[in-house]
Amino acid sequence: MPGKLLGGVVAKVLMMTMSSRSAARDVSKSIAPLCMVIFAAAIILQKFCVPGLPLLPLATGFLPLIAVAALIDGRLQFDFRTFTAYLVFCGCAALSMALSISTEVSLLSLLLVIVMLFPMTLTARNHDPSVRQRVLEFAGNFLLIVAIMGILQVVLQSVLPRSLLFFIDQNLPEGVLIQGYNNLNPLFYNSPYIKANGVFLAEPSHFSQFMAIAIIIEITQRMRLWRLAILLGAMAASYSGTGILLLAIWGMYFAVVQGQLVTVIAVGSAVVVGALLFGDLIGLDIILARSTEFSDPGSSGFARFVSMFYILDEVIFPDMLSTLFGRGSGTVTEYFWRFTFESFGPTWGKLFYEYGLIGSLAYAYFYLSSVLGRGALVLPVSLLYFLLGGYFIDASIIVVIVTLVTWLPPQEQSQEAPRTDSIRRPTPQTA
Repeated sequence: MPGKLLGGVVAKVLMMTMSSRSAARDVSKSIAPLCMVIFAAAIILQKFCVPGLPLLPLATGFLPLIAVAALIDGRLQFDFRTFTAYLVFCGCAALSMALSISTEVSLLSLLLVIVMLFPMTLTARNHDPSVRQRVLEFAGNFLLIVAIMGILQVVLQSVLPRSLLFFIDQNLPEGVLIQGYNNLNPLFYNSPYIKANGVFLAEPSHFSQFMAIAIIIEITQRMRLWRLAILLGAMAASYSGTGILLLAIWGMYFAVVQGQLVTVIAVGSAVVVGALLFGDLIGLDIILARSTEFSDPGSSGFARFVSMFYILDEVIFPDMLSTLFGRGSGTVTEYFWRFTFESFGPTWGKLFYEYGLIGSLAYAYFYLSSVLGRGALVLPVSLLYFLLGGYFIDASIIVVIVTLVTWLPPQEQSQEAPRTDSIRRPTPQTA
C-alpha cells in the first residue's frame, strides 16, 4: 500500500510538471512577434515582386509558407467554422470555373485564390489578452515612421534629388519592382512634384489608406494628439482621397455605434482648422479637386468606385448563369478593352463577376467568420479590402487582415474604448 501511495504521488507530480511545462510552452509561443515581423516585412517589401511574376507582391510567396509553419509550430490553429466556410467557397469557385464559357478562365488564378485565402482560416492558439495591445502598438509605431518618411518626401523635394527621396522606385531593376501601380505619381499633369508614397508603399493611394489605418489605431488605443497630427499630415502628403474616404466612413460608425461622437467631432474640428490654416501649404485645392472624379469617366475615382456597376450591368446581369455562378477565376478584366471609360475590378466587384451571387455569399460568410469579434479594426480593414482596391488576393492587404485582425485573440468588449495620455481620470476616494 505505501508503495502504491508513493507511486500515485510521484505520478501526480510528474503530470503536474508536464502540464506546467506544456502551459509554459503555450505561453512562450505567442503569435505577437510573428505578426509584427510579417506586418513590417510586407510593408518594407511591398514594392518587390515575386521573381518572374511582376504583378504579384513578394508577400505572396512568404505569407502562406509562414502560416503553415506557424500552424505546425503550434502558434496558430484552425478555426474550424472558418475553415469549413473556406472549403465551401473553394468548391463554389471550382464550380464557377467548371460552368464558365469564358476563354479567360484560369486554373492558375483559382489555385492562387485557394493558397492566398488559406491563412485567413487560422487563429492564435494562445489567447493572451496582451497580444493584441502589443501588436497594435507595434503597428502604430511602425506606421508613424513611415508617415514621417512620407512627409519628408514632399517637404524635401525642392532640396534633395528624387533619386534619394524615392530611391526604391528609382533604383530597383525592372524584374524586381512590382508592376501595375502608379508609384511615381505627379501632383498634376506635368507637375515637377511627386505625391508621397511613404518610400515603401506601392503608390500614394496605398500610403493614404495605411495612414488611415494608423489614425484609427491611434484613436482607438491611445489618442495622442501629436501622433494624430503627424499621421494626418502624412495622409495630406499623399494627395489621395481613398484614405480620407475610409476615415470618414469609419468615423460615422465610431461616432454613432461606438458612442464616440465627442471624439470624432474633436478630431474632425482639428482637421478642418488645420486645413483652413495650412490649405495653401499642403495644396488643399488639389485634394478637393479629386472629389469630382466620381462623375469623370476618365478618372481613377470613377474607375475605382463606379465603373464596376456598368461592367456588371452589361456583362453579368443579362445572363442568369453568370449572375448565379460568375465567369470563373481570372476573368474580371476580360472585357475592359470594350469600354470607353476607365475600368477597374475592386474586390467586391471581382467577387461578383468571377463567382456570381452564390460564390459571393459563400465568400461573405467565410470572411465574416474569419474577422468578426476580432477587435476595433474589423470595420476599417474590411472597408479597405472590399471597397478601396482590387485586393481580393493581394498579399500585402491580406497580411494586414491576418496580422491585425484574424490571427489575434478575440477582442474583449471592455478594451474597445480608447485610452488617452492627456486625460487623467480621478481615482475614487474611499472613506
